[in-house]
Amino acid sequence: MVHGVKVLVFSLFATVATYSPFFSLMMLDKGFVALDTGLLLSVSRAMMLVSTPMLCAYADRRAQHREVLAVLSLTAAASMIVLFFCPMGDFGVAASALIAYSLCSGPKMAMCDTIVVQTSGGQSYPHQRLWGSIAWGVVALSVGAILRRITWVTQVYQYVPLLHCATLLCFVAVLLRVVPPATAHVDQGEKEHADVSLPRSKWPSVAELRQYLTGYVRFVIGSSFLGPIVFGTSLLSLVEVALNFSLFPYVRRVFQAPPELLSVILAIHAISEVAVFSFGPALIRNIGVSGMLVMSACTFALKTFVYSSMTDTMTLLLVETLHGLCFAAMWTAAVTHVTSLVKKPEVPLTNSESVVVSGDLAQAQVHTTHPTHPHPTHPQGQMAPTASVAMTSLWFFSQGLPPILGGITSGSVIHIADDREVTLFKVVCVLSIVTALLFVMYARCGLVHGAGYS
Repeated sequence: MVHGVKVLVFSLFATVATYSPFFSLMMLDKGFVALDTGLLLSVSRAMMLVSTPMLCAYADRRAQHREVLAVLSLTAAASMIVLFFCPMGDFGVAASALIAYSLCSGPKMAMCDTIVVQTSGGQSYPHQRLWGSIAWGVVALSVGAILRRITWVTQVYQYVPLLHCATLLCFVAVLLRVVPPATAHVDQGEKEHADVSLPRSKWPSVAELRQYLTGYVRFVIGSSFLGPIVFGTSLLSLVEVALNFSLFPYVRRVFQAPPELLSVILAIHAISEVAVFSFGPALIRNIGVSGMLVMSACTFALKTFVYSSMTDTMTLLLVETLHGLCFAAMWTAAVTHVTSLVKKPEVPLTNSESVVVSGDLAQAQVHTTHPTHPHPTHPQGQMAPTASVAMTSLWFFSQGLPPILGGITSGSVIHIADDREVTLFKVVCVLSIVTALLFVMYARCGLVHGAGYS
């Protein structure tokens, strides 16, 4: 199963590598300006913000994460087909396709990250996640080679939805092959105690969904250890969104970069991520979560400073070697921190369990219909193989809110400023420095653990 998890992570990030880095270029080649692209990104991510808690809760209730992920991925693939055939510059069709895609893609990372943590056979998250970076590099080079061979049109990135659709279908095949049905691990004795306070057979109502959303906010704000990490990581995610949105269009416009150069950049990203993920556990032991987060924010600041003044592609390629210290360090620290919180008994384990918040919000209590028995999906000392509240909260705020703000803000800055992306790079550089100072303050206040934390 451990090797199967690596294949699952590889296939998951293969889907990301064929979509996220090329989103801005894809929309430009579909006839949209930067402001329209930013608005479409913000709207689509807003849909993810709603769908993630709802679909994670639904999957938790039915204990069918494998099946739910498969259906969602197939629907997302169909949405990409619609986007491919969208008429040039048709905002309505493009928005409809992206909204449908985002509703289906929202919970994918939260569920898959939890599956990886649960089925890793004792191996640390970075050792599993590095296979996603390998997929990123391999698939990115393949995308560049494929797009280079498309010579019958000049807007080659409009074919990105077809490539993304193909990788989504591959992900579904791997998911159904690697992850067994949940019922295969539940015997009759476990079924007697499998009920939770909310029925598994129905979708969350509007009132319940509102309760989930407000519950995440209260839980994160009230947790003295989860709140700071989520807020700081959200700021870095905002920086990442701005760079993903603007870098490739800038490089193509200023340096006339062909598809293979952009793929080489993504391959460098992958290599640098593999290096950081490989040494992630050692870095956590030596400099701690807080040290890795400060390092990530400072490296983001350095990269954006170089972006704002670079004059050739060689400088760009050299600075991209720092990508792993930005992205991989941030997520290694964040997931390590959140994973340790999920193991604590006072943290609610699944989205289908009700969280009662009173007094000290960090002391959230879990209510089940059989309080004297451990839940079958989380035996004593183990995490539940579901989209946990803590993990979903991390993705909810770090991958939900920042892109909503980052998309429209980045598009507006590029649309208004005379030097377009360069102004955005300078703004992001300042935000990265502020975030680094914030993490230093967290460490001094004891809100984020230092060296030796694991």
